[in-house]
Amino acid sequence: MLDELAEGWRRIAVFDRGLPVMVAPWNRVDDGLFESLPGIGLTAVSTMGPRDAAEPAAGVRRTNVHVDIVDWQGTGGFVGESAALDQFVGHLEARRNGTADRDEPTGLMTHHLYHDEGCWWFIAEVLGRTNAHPAAAWLDASEAFWP
Repeated sequence: MLDELAEGWRRIAVFDRGLPVMVAPWNRVDDGLFESLPGIGLTAVSTMGPRDAAEPAAGVRRTNVHVDIVDWQGTGGFVGESAALDQFVGHLEARRNGTADRDEPTGLMTHHLYHDEGCWWFIAEVLGRTNAHPAAAWLDASEAFWP
């Protein structure tokens, strides 16, 4: 598995905007893998849900996603405005009350190949409203992983 990850990174590293981040398939990975990632050139990881540590292994940053707008267990389309907002608010509230890492950005997961009109509408709404709000700021991937 490490050889496959290393080969994948070698192929991505040639691109100017390639970042040494492993996004785990289905957002799940055995935490024991993290310590091996720097040896193959990967220095960051992303999964689903609040992180338990910003650096789960020496030389590895972790920044997760917290909002998944696709209803994988049901329709396969948009989960709905209420469910999506509950995920956003839930992570923001957990950061505020200290039950989640206050420094971890709230991540929005997208699956462009699976988006229906509801997904695209929600993303446009979130971008429009947050870009207009003085307390919100979007980070690029480098800023999210290496603040």
